[in-house]
Amino acid sequence: MTFKERLFICKAGHPSKYWAWDNEQSIICRRQRCRLKAHRALVGHGRNAQNAQPFVYYQSPTGEIFVAATAADTRHPKGYVRKEIRTMHEYSKFRREHSERNSREAEITRELDKQQRAEANEVGRDALRSMIPHLSREGQDLARAAIEESYRDSVDRVNTDCYISGFEDDRGNRNPYEDEQHNYRRAD
Repeated sequence: MTFKERLFICKAGHPSKYWAWDNEQSIICRRQRCRLKAHRALVGHGRNAQNAQPFVYYQSPTGEIFVAATAADTRHPKGYVRKEIRTMHEYSKFRREHSERNSREAEITRELDKQQRAEANEVGRDALRSMIPHLSREGQDLARAAIEESYRDSVDRVNTDCYISGFEDDRGNRNPYEDEQHNYRRAD
């Protein structure tokens, strides 16, 4: 167990460095008049927490999300607010909300696809029905089977779960942390 300076962030968003032991996950924020519980930043499952820059995304007032390529990414869409995810609690909340939003949007898209497919199938069925009298016996059977099959409308559901690879990867499948600006690479 080591005693060293660690970063803690309270619910009000005050980042502070305090001296703490390895097993200390939360402390009381020592900012003036704050006194909220501050949690250790980038806390994960023991040694598997990736010690990297925070996950950065931009959110518009309408709720649209633009994910930055890196924490140092300077592209900032107009009207969007920059947000960071530093703790596992923030990550869990973001992932849950983003996955729910994606599920709702995917369901709307799925319903629109069903409507468009139904309209296109109806046009195709009408064309096949008009051609049936002019087809051979085998062609008529095939056209009837195609008409029957067109009534079975199936649009597969998609997996809309959100994952942030820096938080999701374990030691076995993640890349080591590299900081090109300071020429540093952590050896795992």
